[in-house]
Amino acid sequence: MDEGKYILSARKTQYQISRIIAAVESGRTGEYNTPMVFLLATILLAAGSAGTPSAVVPGAIPDESNRAHLLRICEEVRSMGARPGENFIQQEFFAGGPDDDDTNKDLHVVVLLHSESGVEKVTVQVTRFERDKKDRNVKTAKETKSIKAEIIKGAVKNLVSDYDDRAQHDILEQILRAIIQKKNLLKEKR
Repeated sequence: MDEGKYILSARKTQYQISRIIAAVESGRTGEYNTPMVFLLATILLAAGSAGTPSAVVPGAIPDESNRAHLLRICEEVRSMGARPGENFIQQEFFAGGPDDDDTNKDLHVVVLLHSESGVEKVTVQVTRFERDKKDRNVKTAKETKSIKAEIIKGAVKNLVSDYDDRAQHDILEQILRAIIQKKNLLKEKR
């Protein structure tokens, strides 16, 4: 089976499993009212896969992709270094805009890297701003979300996020682009 057919088959299976789980959770088993299907759904629910979007949503982003993006963000921020006198690395960025001008961007991002008991911890805090309807120069913070993890031996562990997999993938891509843009801008100024 070629890769494209495998992906389509996997997505179809994920969709079918999500329908079975939804039917069992709601008590409307109908066409799925067989002992084998009920057993499968019960096992999946007990394992917690119903709460994991990538396990049941067709086309979801694999967690490995998000971990790779987060690891790359850490590498880029780490290469920028700590400010003098600080034993942690903290960098701020703006993302989510139509162009390179930070005043047009609606996301403020803080990436914090610090070590604790020999384990590097990363916190990415994203604050979404909205422009005031009366004065377009004024922005108000509307929500703040975070992504937290530990970097152990070059791998992302214990990832906790306020985003679902798809939104996390999109936001991490935007953040990575913003970091690379800022680094390029800083290189040009030197």
